[in-house]
Amino acid sequence: MSESTTSCCSIYSRDGEIERRHWKRLQVSKAGTYGVPTIAGLVPIADVMTRDVICVRDDLPIEKVIELLIHRYIGCVPVVDEQGSPIGMITKRDLLEQLAHLLTGKPTDSDASPVASKGSPRTAEEVMLPLALTVNEHATVLQAAAMMALEDLHHIPVVSPKGVVIGIVSSLDIARWLASNDGLLRSSSDAEVR
Repeated sequence: MSESTTSCCSIYSRDGEIERRHWKRLQVSKAGTYGVPTIAGLVPIADVMTRDVICVRDDLPIEKVIELLIHRYIGCVPVVDEQGSPIGMITKRDLLEQLAHLLTGKPTDSDASPVASKGSPRTAEEVMLPLALTVNEHATVLQAAAMMALEDLHHIPVVSPKGVVIGIVSSLDIARWLASNDGLLRSSSDAEVR
């Protein structure tokens, strides 16, 4: 069984206006695969997460945060307290919104935060989202994926029973696991054996 839907690609020109749009009618399968349990509900997040996590303290200068994101090729950093428990998150998008605000002077979606009214942020605390949604180390890939989908997240810190960051899982980590699990990619452990 399938149903018809439409896909659209909008192209913006130099003046910021839509130059043209491409429309395509697609057939989408509705083949009853929803609700079927997957192996993702059995695989621990520890099998998928990144264990070498870069975290920052709230007083780290914003220039250093940017340097870490760029030079370490990461999309976010958890902001942690003295014990290593997450107190906030900084993503590349957060920094891009701040840059857009500074360059254009126009409000951004995040201008409800106190940062927008203070001018240029100087520390991690001034840019971070003061909330870090986490999963515990015993969560499954399915639970992490569900949280990402429900909360519109691309990264989730993984914490120990004491609440200390021990890993981070990204949507890309889950996509890699899916492709590897289905034999489309070699896993990193296979590459080490060869």
